Amino acid sequence: MRDTLPFATFIGFTGTPIEKTDANTRAVFGDYISVYDIQRAVADKATVPIYYESRIAKLAANDTAVKVMGDDTLKVIAVKLLSTVRKSVTIDWNLRESARAKIRVMVRRILREYGYPPDLQEEAVKTVLAQAELVCADWEG
Repeated sequence: MRDTLPFATFIGFTGTPIEKTDANTRAVFGDYISVYDIQRAVADKATVPIYYESRIAKLAANDTAVKVMGDDTLKVIAVKLLSTVRKSVTIDWNLRESARAKIRVMVRRILREYGYPPDLQEEAVKTVLAQAELVCADWEG
């Protein structure tokens, strides 16, 4: 379609934007023209308010990481990650993919700096990212 109409404007309508490596709504269609988020839906009385309690999941350190690095090093990494995420409170989570990318880069850099096992890094990045998104919302307010 883009080859046939190279100067056309493409617009996509979605209730749930896709944010995957191989398929990304914003990468295909560009920035959002309008966002109808949950706050607007509640204000319009299209839905009822949603209440949730933000919590950080208690996660046991991966046994392999503990064996390779020890508890003390993992604690140092955790403090460094927390400090880095706190400094990133200004991240706009409405621009999720760019916010996630920024956090991913910071987390990977810290994990490499402290010699975190490479085969466990991807799972660690996912965990930190999920928790950062929850916690940053509380810190902003």
